[in-house]
Amino acid sequence: MTVSIGGTAAFIDYISPGQVNALISSDAPTSPVEVSITNAIGTSDGFPIYVNPTQPGLLALPSFTDGQTFALPQDAISGVPSRPALVGDTLIIYGVGFGPVTGGFTAGTIVTAQNSLTTPLQIMFGSTPVTPSYAGLAPSFTGLYQFNAVVPMRLRSAWVG
Repeated sequence: MTVSIGGTAAFIDYISPGQVNALISSDAPTSPVEVSITNAIGTSDGFPIYVNPTQPGLLALPSFTDGQTFALPQDAISGVPSRPALVGDTLIIYGVGFGPVTGGFTAGTIVTAQNSLTTPLQIMFGSTPVTPSYAGLAPSFTGLYQFNAVVPMRLRSAWVG
């Protein structure tokens, strides 16, 4: 199976009977383009999308089964270990579409070292800004961004204890 975005090959990340996840090539045109999928049966009709240089989005876990404790109100989700975030805790946040990073990593490349976003990022806890201790592509993954944010001393948010 192949995926083409604006005539440029995309990097396939996941395939199931009802879903295909693909990473757009770093050199894909930033404009209206068509996405098509080719498999043994043939090539799909093109589906129009607009490729932006960045299109950030945060990710939610598909399930809460990895044994971590999550920064949520106590017992917010039945069976999920959780507690309110505390001052000094490092929260790890994942996302996609945050744009280029230092270190020469491009779409489709497994990240082998720490790097940093070339575009500034600010995380807010309520009205308190925090500079992430790490903001770049997640090591050992491709196309996944990781942000490490330390819960600050001064907060104006009721959900952090």
